[in-house]
Amino acid sequence: MRRSHWLAIFMSGCALAAAETPPPVRWAVQRVSGPGTTAGFPNIEGVEHFELMRVTSQTGTYSHHSHILHDGSRFFTTWSNHRRDEDGPGQRVLFAISTDGRQWSDPAECFPPLGPPERTGEQASLVLTANGLHQVDGTVYAVAGINGLGPRRFGSRPCYGNVARSIALDGSLGGMFMLAGEQPPPLEGFEHDIAPPGDERFVALAAEMVTQRHRPDQCPSWSFRPAGPGHEDYAVGTGSWKSFGHRMLAADGHRVCEPTSYRRPDGVAVRLFRDLNGSRREYAAVFDEATQTWSALQRTNIPDSSSRAVAGRLPDGGVYLVGNQTWAALEGRGDRDPLVLSTSRDGVTFDRAWIIRAGSQAMRHRGLHKGPGFQYPHATVVGDDLWVIYSINKEDVAVSRVPLQAVLSKTATKNEGTGVVR
Repeated sequence: MRRSHWLAIFMSGCALAAAETPPPVRWAVQRVSGPGTTAGFPNIEGVEHFELMRVTSQTGTYSHHSHILHDGSRFFTTWSNHRRDEDGPGQRVLFAISTDGRQWSDPAECFPPLGPPERTGEQASLVLTANGLHQVDGTVYAVAGINGLGPRRFGSRPCYGNVARSIALDGSLGGMFMLAGEQPPPLEGFEHDIAPPGDERFVALAAEMVTQRHRPDQCPSWSFRPAGPGHEDYAVGTGSWKSFGHRMLAADGHRVCEPTSYRRPDGVAVRLFRDLNGSRREYAAVFDEATQTWSALQRTNIPDSSSRAVAGRLPDGGVYLVGNQTWAALEGRGDRDPLVLSTSRDGVTFDRAWIIRAGSQAMRHRGLHKGPGFQYPHATVVGDDLWVIYSINKEDVAVSRVPLQAVLSKTATKNEGTGVVR
């Protein structure tokens, strides 16, 4: 047999082996029914829900993209808000603070609008999107992304970068500064005092915040920089995206977005992604510390109703995943109700899941790209509780307290039931 033929067989075998490499995470949850269950999942005893904002026509009827952080003494939250539409012109970012997670300050502007709330013809405006919370030297900072308006909702919109400012314990706000990128253009009636990148007052702080956002197990859900060398785009700004070929594509060609990250108990960083091409499954990759690159993105069997999810570590060393991992997703539907908590002891196999909240009320206000359900969660662990923030129907904002003892006591033994998703 000729050498070229043997080489072809060898290469074919390598390709087959690569194709058969199992995904780095999987979902092995049993569907249940009967008393104490909802929508095929067990309920969590003692879970509580608290309202942060119930929107009105005066407050703006669109709210989404929420984040939560606990600094050791208080909870801080931010979210996007618009008078009617998702990512509409003049979208702003609001915040609220709480000492106990139950009683919240009145929502207030963290980042005021940078442009008019309507667009007529070529009238200019800007969009602000809540993009994370950070703590540096005991001070909490909010981050928002800035982009302009393009001919399509996604794609060719001009991106300017991420703006940040401090939030004090009493709710007072510090000066705004760019983490990277360029200052957005001031628009008539919406002039701003955002410090540019490199401003000596903020340069060291901005560098520390960007470093935090670049860590493999800490990544923002969105990028707001144009692609290219030196920019804080997905290829650079969220941790070696260049290993994916500078494109948000999985190994099978599907487009992915809105990552969330965690470290397994063995220290390996894992990143999960929402699929934009309709598989209703999460994609995943693991980080190689030696090469500082991510593995090829692979489709997992973790169901997802095509929405942002959030993952992190539990007090017992395990991992949580919160999102719309619904049975409807396995049937190809995009329901964002219920909101589900899944857990894994090793960060590889998620074999337990519970209902956090189900049965959202009817939507009260119409708006572009709005839909029903408990959506785009973000979460933090404080003591023995998991605190989850989310939007309801992309209008109201709420927080749920999940008592983890009611959950972790159930994870000591492996789920050996039938009906495991493959």
